[in-house]
Amino acid sequence: MRYGPDSAAGLHAAADLRGYPNFLRKAVTVKNTSLRGMPTPEPRFANPSLPGEGYPFDYLQHTALPPGTPLLVTHASRDGSWFLAESALTFGWLPATDVAFVDEGVAGAFFSGRLAALIREHVSLPEAGITAGVGTILPLDAQSGGGLTVLVPVREASGAARLVPAHPAPGTAVVMPMPMTPRNVAAVGNQFMGQPYGWGGLDGKRDCSALTHDLFVPFGIYLPRNSGSQAAAGAEIPLGDLPNEQKESAIVSQGIPFATLIWMKGHIMVYIGQWKGRPLVFHAPWGLHTFGDGGRDGRLVLGRVVVTSLRPGEEVPAVGPQHLLINRVRAMTILARP
Repeated sequence: MRYGPDSAAGLHAAADLRGYPNFLRKAVTVKNTSLRGMPTPEPRFANPSLPGEGYPFDYLQHTALPPGTPLLVTHASRDGSWFLAESALTFGWLPATDVAFVDEGVAGAFFSGRLAALIREHVSLPEAGITAGVGTILPLDAQSGGGLTVLVPVREASGAARLVPAHPAPGTAVVMPMPMTPRNVAAVGNQFMGQPYGWGGLDGKRDCSALTHDLFVPFGIYLPRNSGSQAAAGAEIPLGDLPNEQKESAIVSQGIPFATLIWMKGHIMVYIGQWKGRPLVFHAPWGLHTFGDGGRDGRLVLGRVVVTSLRPGEEVPAVGPQHLLINRVRAMTILARP
């Protein structure tokens, strides 16, 4: 579907940006939602005949947010059905029904220092009428041998937030921070294996940086939203000037499995160890750059969370040595040390 000037003008009018800011209130998300570039759920795709374009690359999708995400709402759309808000990750528009406004009591629960994180996907919280997954942080109400009680925000008819006690199934939530051992990081990471790729959290899925962000949340490491910023979030070791064999040797000798990010422009991965002397990485790639007939650029689509070497597709003639991931690796970042 093509969108003309009238469509853009309609969105601009609905956003009422001439009146920005017309609002200033603290709030919290009450369900899984997204921050959008404009107040609409309709996607905006570029030419799908081009490699790396079309679905799922919706250019209005900024990021997905789990329930319990603190926000600062700074603007409302003309009809009040959308709010423009800032989060710790980025800013964007989200439906007003996905937000509840907090008073000092509700806000204080999130700053009490007693927090819990979900470590499983699709965790049912029936007391609040929602499900949530890894990356969700909620105030901790109580801890007992039977599990945890967390406080989940729900939206009242007035738009105000109320915290309701909920009881995640045993083994689905932990007191933050969870000890950051290789076994624990691997156990959380296993929740994502094989999940489809989702640009900016589109359709409730994850791209590469959303994967790394959510993976480390239970361990008290809250990474920025994009891959370049994540690469600067720890002790960075430059690799870009090294030959490929030396890059791999440096990663194996200096990298800490399950605590090291591997960065190249536009993509981020987690180093998890080595196999036959070569580093293995956990990541969410869309695809591998290829040369098609006549040298035309293309993609060998992977489109899911996988474990690979830094040379996936080496055996595929259309990928070949020119388009290996290792060619583009520029740095590794140590997030934590034992």
